[in-house]
Amino acid sequence: MALVANLCAALFLATLVYVSLRDVIALKISNTSVGVALLFALGWYGATGTFEWAALWMAALFFAIGFGLWIAGVYGGGDAKFMAVVGLMAGSSQVALTLTAMALACIAMLLAFAAVRTLSLAQVSLPHFALKYAAERKLPFGVPLSVAAAAALLARMGVIA
Repeated sequence: MALVANLCAALFLATLVYVSLRDVIALKISNTSVGVALLFALGWYGATGTFEWAALWMAALFFAIGFGLWIAGVYGGGDAKFMAVVGLMAGSSQVALTLTAMALACIAMLLAFAAVRTLSLAQVSLPHFALKYAAERKLPFGVPLSVAAAAALLARMGVIA
C-alpha cells in the first residue's frame, strides 16, 4: 500500500503543479483538474488508511468560503471548487498549517503582482500572461491554493511539521 500511497501523493503534487501553471498562464482552473486532484487525494487517503470524516467537513467549509469569494467577485469558479480539494487535504489536523501556507503564498503573489504592475507601467517588456494580470486586475489564486494543498499533504506524510 505504501507504493500506491506514494504514487497518489506524487500524482497529486504533479496535478497541483499543473493547476498552478495553467492558472498562471490562462487564469483558469478546469473542472477536470479539480476532479483529478480530488481523485488522487482520495486515493492517498484510501491507500494510507488515514481518512477522517472531518476532512469532508473541511472540504465543505473551504468550498463555502470559496463560493462566497466567487459571489463577491474575488475568486473565479475554478478557484472556489479547488478550495474544496485544499480543505479535504487539510482535514481538521492541518488547518492552521494550510491557512498559513496559503496566506504566505498570497503575500508572495501580491508582491509579484505589484512588481508586474510597476514594470508594466514602466513599459518594460513582459510576457503576455503577466500583462493580463495588470490589465484585468485578476490573480491566479490557484498558485497559493496549490501551495496550501501541498503543505497539507507533506505534513500528513510527515515530511514537514
